[in-house]
Amino acid sequence: MIKIPKIFHEILGEEQRKIELVFIIVFAISSTVFLSLFYYNDISSLPIINQVILIILTIDITGGVVANLSFGTDNYYMNRRKARYVFIAIHIQVILIFVFAHLPLRIGLILWGYTMLCAIILELYKNNPSQKVLAGFMFSIGLLIVFGFQNMLTTFVVILVLFYLFKLLYSFSVNHHQESNDAKTIS
Repeated sequence: MIKIPKIFHEILGEEQRKIELVFIIVFAISSTVFLSLFYYNDISSLPIINQVILIILTIDITGGVVANLSFGTDNYYMNRRKARYVFIAIHIQVILIFVFAHLPLRIGLILWGYTMLCAIILELYKNNPSQKVLAGFMFSIGLLIVFGFQNMLTTFVVILVLFYLFKLLYSFSVNHHQESNDAKTIS
Protein backbone atom coordinates (compact mmCIF):
# COMPACT_ATOMS: atom_id res chain seq x y z
CA MET A 1 0.00 0.00 0.00
CA ILE A 2 1.13 3.52 -0.80
CA LYS A 3 0.69 6.17 1.89
CA ILE A 4 -1.22 9.13 0.47
CA PRO A 5 -0.28 12.68 1.56
CA LYS A 6 -2.89 14.21 3.88
CA ILE A 7 -3.90 16.86 1.34
CA PHE A 8 -5.22 14.07 -0.96
CA HIS A 9 -7.02 11.95 1.68
CA GLU A 10 -10.49 13.15 0.62
CA ILE A 11 -9.74 12.05 -2.95
CA LEU A 12 -7.66 8.91 -2.51
CA GLY A 13 -7.95 7.90 1.14
CA GLU A 14 -5.07 7.48 3.57
CA GLU A 15 -3.46 4.69 1.60
CA GLN A 16 -3.96 3.26 -1.83
CA ARG A 17 -3.01 0.05 -3.57
CA LYS A 18 -0.32 0.78 -6.16
CA ILE A 19 -2.24 -0.83 -9.04
CA GLU A 20 -5.42 1.06 -8.15
CA LEU A 21 -3.52 4.35 -8.07
CA VAL A 22 -2.14 3.55 -11.53
CA PHE A 23 -5.65 2.80 -12.83
CA ILE A 24 -6.95 6.08 -11.40
CA ILE A 25 -4.21 8.16 -13.02
CA VAL A 26 -4.27 6.33 -16.36
CA PHE A 27 -8.05 6.55 -16.66
CA ALA A 28 -8.21 10.23 -15.67
CA ILE A 29 -5.54 11.19 -18.19
CA SER A 30 -6.56 8.89 -21.06
CA SER A 31 -10.27 9.64 -20.87
CA THR A 32 -9.60 13.38 -20.67
CA VAL A 33 -7.29 13.24 -23.68
CA PHE A 34 -9.83 11.11 -25.56
CA LEU A 35 -12.75 13.43 -24.84
CA SER A 36 -10.67 16.53 -25.56
CA LEU A 37 -9.46 15.24 -28.91
CA PHE A 38 -12.51 13.41 -30.22
CA TYR A 39 -15.03 16.02 -29.11
CA TYR A 40 -12.92 19.15 -29.40
CA ASN A 41 -15.46 20.65 -31.81
CA ASP A 42 -17.97 20.63 -28.94
CA ILE A 43 -15.83 23.01 -26.90
CA SER A 44 -13.65 24.76 -29.50
CA SER A 45 -15.99 27.74 -29.90
CA LEU A 46 -15.90 28.47 -26.16
CA PRO A 47 -13.47 30.98 -24.65
CA ILE A 48 -10.12 29.36 -23.82
CA ILE A 49 -10.66 29.78 -20.07
CA ASN A 50 -13.94 27.83 -20.37
CA GLN A 51 -12.14 25.09 -22.30
CA VAL A 52 -9.44 24.86 -19.62
CA ILE A 53 -12.02 24.70 -16.83
CA LEU A 54 -13.95 21.97 -18.68
CA ILE A 55 -10.73 19.97 -19.09
CA ILE A 56 -9.97 20.32 -15.36
CA LEU A 57 -13.51 19.21 -14.52
CA THR A 58 -13.05 16.24 -16.87
CA ILE A 59 -9.87 15.16 -15.06
CA ASP A 60 -11.61 15.51 -11.70
CA ILE A 61 -14.73 13.60 -12.70
CA THR A 62 -13.03 10.79 -14.61
CA GLY A 63 -10.38 10.35 -11.94
CA GLY A 64 -13.14 10.15 -9.34
CA VAL A 65 -14.98 7.46 -11.29
CA VAL A 66 -12.13 5.03 -10.60
CA ALA A 67 -10.82 6.52 -7.33
CA ASN A 68 -14.18 6.14 -5.64
CA LEU A 69 -14.23 2.45 -6.54
CA SER A 70 -10.83 1.87 -4.94
CA PHE A 71 -10.30 0.23 -1.58
CA GLY A 72 -8.37 3.24 -0.26
CA THR A 73 -11.09 5.80 -0.95
CA ASP A 74 -13.96 3.50 0.03
CA ASN A 75 -12.18 2.58 3.26
CA TYR A 76 -11.44 6.23 4.07
CA TYR A 77 -15.11 7.18 3.92
CA MET A 78 -16.42 3.95 5.46
CA ASN A 79 -17.01 5.35 8.95
CA ARG A 80 -16.91 9.06 8.20
CA ARG A 81 -20.61 9.75 7.74
CA LYS A 82 -20.30 13.54 7.95
CA ALA A 83 -17.39 13.52 5.51
CA ARG A 84 -19.47 11.43 3.09
CA TYR A 85 -22.26 14.01 3.12
CA VAL A 86 -19.78 16.86 2.69
CA PHE A 87 -18.18 15.00 -0.23
CA ILE A 88 -21.58 14.64 -1.88
CA ALA A 89 -22.57 18.26 -1.22
CA ILE A 90 -19.44 19.78 -2.76
CA HIS A 91 -19.98 18.00 -6.06
CA ILE A 92 -21.41 20.86 -8.05
CA GLN A 93 -19.32 20.00 -11.12
CA VAL A 94 -22.38 19.31 -13.26
CA ILE A 95 -23.61 22.86 -12.65
CA LEU A 96 -20.16 24.21 -13.54
CA ILE A 97 -20.13 22.12 -16.71
CA PHE A 98 -23.35 23.73 -17.89
CA VAL A 99 -22.16 27.22 -16.97
CA PHE A 100 -18.79 26.92 -18.73
CA ALA A 101 -20.15 24.98 -21.72
CA HIS A 102 -22.81 27.69 -22.21
CA LEU A 103 -25.64 25.16 -22.04
CA PRO A 104 -29.06 25.57 -20.37
CA LEU A 105 -28.38 25.88 -16.66
CA ARG A 106 -31.82 24.50 -15.77
CA ILE A 107 -30.76 21.12 -17.19
CA GLY A 108 -27.59 21.18 -15.08
CA LEU A 109 -29.65 22.03 -12.00
CA ILE A 110 -32.09 19.20 -12.71
CA LEU A 111 -29.22 16.71 -13.09
CA TRP A 112 -27.45 18.04 -10.00
CA GLY A 113 -30.64 17.89 -7.92
CA TYR A 114 -31.40 14.36 -9.08
CA THR A 115 -27.85 13.23 -8.31
CA MET A 116 -27.84 14.82 -4.85
CA LEU A 117 -31.21 13.29 -3.93
CA CYS A 118 -30.13 9.83 -5.09
CA ALA A 119 -26.72 10.03 -3.39
CA ILE A 120 -28.37 10.94 -0.08
CA ILE A 121 -30.88 8.09 -0.42
CA LEU A 122 -28.01 5.70 -1.18
CA GLU A 123 -26.22 6.92 1.95
CA LEU A 124 -29.30 6.03 3.98
CA TYR A 125 -29.12 2.53 2.46
CA LYS A 126 -25.39 2.21 3.25
CA ASN A 127 -25.57 -1.22 4.88
CA ASN A 128 -28.54 -2.55 2.93
CA PRO A 129 -27.71 -5.62 0.79
CA SER A 130 -29.78 -4.12 -2.05
CA GLN A 131 -27.78 -0.88 -2.15
CA LYS A 132 -25.91 -1.83 -5.35
CA VAL A 133 -29.15 -2.70 -7.11
CA LEU A 134 -30.73 0.57 -5.95
CA ALA A 135 -27.66 2.47 -7.20
CA GLY A 136 -27.90 0.71 -10.56
CA PHE A 137 -31.59 1.59 -10.75
CA MET A 138 -30.94 5.25 -9.89
CA PHE A 139 -28.02 5.49 -12.32
CA SER A 140 -30.19 4.01 -15.08
CA ILE A 141 -32.94 6.56 -14.42
CA GLY A 142 -30.22 9.22 -14.59
CA LEU A 143 -29.20 7.86 -18.01
CA LEU A 144 -32.77 8.26 -19.21
CA ILE A 145 -32.85 11.84 -17.94
CA VAL A 146 -29.56 12.72 -19.66
CA PHE A 147 -30.63 11.13 -22.93
CA GLY A 148 -33.95 12.94 -22.68
CA PHE A 149 -31.99 16.20 -22.89
CA GLN A 150 -29.33 15.04 -25.36
CA ASN A 151 -30.64 17.09 -28.28
CA MET A 152 -29.87 20.25 -26.23
CA LEU A 153 -26.38 19.09 -25.22
CA THR A 154 -23.06 18.38 -26.87
CA THR A 155 -21.67 14.86 -26.97
CA PHE A 156 -18.75 16.01 -24.81
CA VAL A 157 -21.16 17.15 -22.08
CA VAL A 158 -23.38 14.07 -22.35
CA ILE A 159 -20.39 11.78 -21.77
CA LEU A 160 -19.03 13.94 -18.96
CA VAL A 161 -22.42 14.04 -17.20
CA LEU A 162 -22.73 10.26 -17.49
CA PHE A 163 -19.34 9.91 -15.80
CA TYR A 164 -20.50 12.38 -13.12
CA LEU A 165 -23.62 10.32 -12.42
CA PHE A 166 -21.63 7.09 -12.27
CA LYS A 167 -18.98 8.69 -10.04
CA LEU A 168 -21.49 9.83 -7.43
CA LEU A 169 -24.27 7.25 -7.65
CA TYR A 170 -22.28 4.08 -8.07
CA SER A 171 -18.58 4.69 -7.46
CA PHE A 172 -18.93 6.82 -4.31
CA SER A 173 -22.33 6.13 -2.78
CA VAL A 174 -22.10 2.33 -2.91
CA ASN A 175 -20.27 0.49 -0.17
CA HIS A 176 -18.02 -1.65 -2.40
CA HIS A 177 -15.67 -3.13 0.20
CA GLN A 178 -17.92 -3.87 3.17
CA GLU A 179 -16.81 -7.51 3.32
CA SER A 180 -13.12 -6.51 3.17
CA ASN A 181 -13.60 -3.86 5.84
CA ASP A 182 -15.55 -6.27 8.07
CA ALA A 183 -12.73 -8.80 7.80
CA LYS A 184 -10.17 -6.09 8.55
CA THR A 185 -12.13 -5.04 11.65
CA ILE A 186 -12.44 -8.63 12.91
CA SER A 187 -8.76 -9.48 12.46
